[in-house]
Amino acid sequence: MSTTIAGSIMPDKLPHIFFEVALEVLPELDYDDLVYLSQLVRAQQREPVYSPLVDAVRKVQWMKLSSMDATGLDAVLVAQYDASADVILNDPVGQIRHAKALLELVSHGKAALDSLAVFLNDLLALGLSGGDRDFRRDAFKKKLASSHASLEAFLHAESSWLQLNSTASTSIVSARDEWLHRGFPDVAFMWPPSEVGVLPIPKALTASATTGATRATHYSTREFNDYHFSRIVRLLGMSISLAIEMEASRMSSPPPRSPNAQFRISAVKFCLTKEISVREPTRQLKLGPFSAS
Repeated sequence: MSTTIAGSIMPDKLPHIFFEVALEVLPELDYDDLVYLSQLVRAQQREPVYSPLVDAVRKVQWMKLSSMDATGLDAVLVAQYDASADVILNDPVGQIRHAKALLELVSHGKAALDSLAVFLNDLLALGLSGGDRDFRRDAFKKKLASSHASLEAFLHAESSWLQLNSTASTSIVSARDEWLHRGFPDVAFMWPPSEVGVLPIPKALTASATTGATRATHYSTREFNDYHFSRIVRLLGMSISLAIEMEASRMSSPPPRSPNAQFRISAVKFCLTKEISVREPTRQLKLGPFSAS
């Protein structure tokens, strides 16, 4: 279950520090971990150190929303196919919206990585500054790997995902650089739907439009999105677990974890434009259509 609270509630009364995040969108993150980490951070008045981590979670939420948009568009288009109908479908607006969602997905993903790099550099006292705190930099990844065994294993296993100047769309770093600075998500409309959907993503970043798509040459939209999103969620979860471990070790007597929370509370800015009493018996509070679905 989840709820959204008004901005009029004082921030120090909230169970966590992750403001402007619709946590309903991120069931992949352990809410109890977020609450307990916030408890440890507040007890030591270390909120400024955690600003980049909060920012990373915000960006991962935007990445998830972009993934949902792209996957939903492809699914709607695939559903239009009727083998018995003599129809050739084309949908330029849907195709462009899909490309926009893909660009946003890799852009928000790389931005989340940038925020995580700043956070981990400070948390682990790596001593780097400015642009050296970047997952594209081998020196940064080497220092990060040497700081903790879990990070070393992740960076070794996912080196291709973070590879600079890769020709593969599985590199979030290279996909973002190619699509943002040099080109765009060049995804052809495949009709009838190919085995990887109507709008499959080429495995080669600079691949030109083809007359067809197979699992050997393309990823389905869902496969592509899940590949990138699952990795950043793993790295984010790893960073949160490491932060809990380190913050607890800084305290002589760390507080116990509170019982599992029943509600995921999303704290966003909210303003009533006129005086309204929400305590009247007939007055209702309800979630809007985008949050209630």
